[in-house]
Amino acid sequence: MCFSRVRLLLLSLLASLLLFLTSPLAIQLRLLLQMPFIWQKSAADSIISHDRDGFDVTFRAYDSQQPPSELHHPSPIPAILHHVHLGGTDLRPEWLAAREECLKIHPGWKTHIWDDTTANQFVRDHFPDLQDTWNNYPYLVQKVDALRYMILYIHGGARTLPKHD
Repeated sequence: MCFSRVRLLLLSLLASLLLFLTSPLAIQLRLLLQMPFIWQKSAADSIISHDRDGFDVTFRAYDSQQPPSELHHPSPIPAILHHVHLGGTDLRPEWLAAREECLKIHPGWKTHIWDDTTANQFVRDHFPDLQDTWNNYPYLVQKVDALRYMILYIHGGARTLPKHD
């Protein structure tokens, strides 16, 4: 009798473990546990650099008088720069410098800095059905990612995003 209960308990534990290991939660947990080992190998490749990628993040190397690709057609992108800065922290000096360089390249463009107050009002006004989702995002990056698509959908233009550490 005791042997059958132990056997039943072991089978139940084994079945539970098998169900857990195949669940989405277990898969996410495994990926999170692997992250420090995987990330060390590829972290250096995720940083944009002029030397490796040929991309000037300061925009100093770009011609500010570059004509549009089709001279006889107006640009389909409205001349608006959207700067997204959520979270209530001060803007970092290097981001402000990059923003100034961007503005030099695009003289005459309208600019708008989206902060927590303007972003919340924007979502309330233009996406009321998404307000609950917006308010319940647990991570700031989720709001930033959602906001950039909402802004471009309603206003068009180009957006910039300060890098947060």
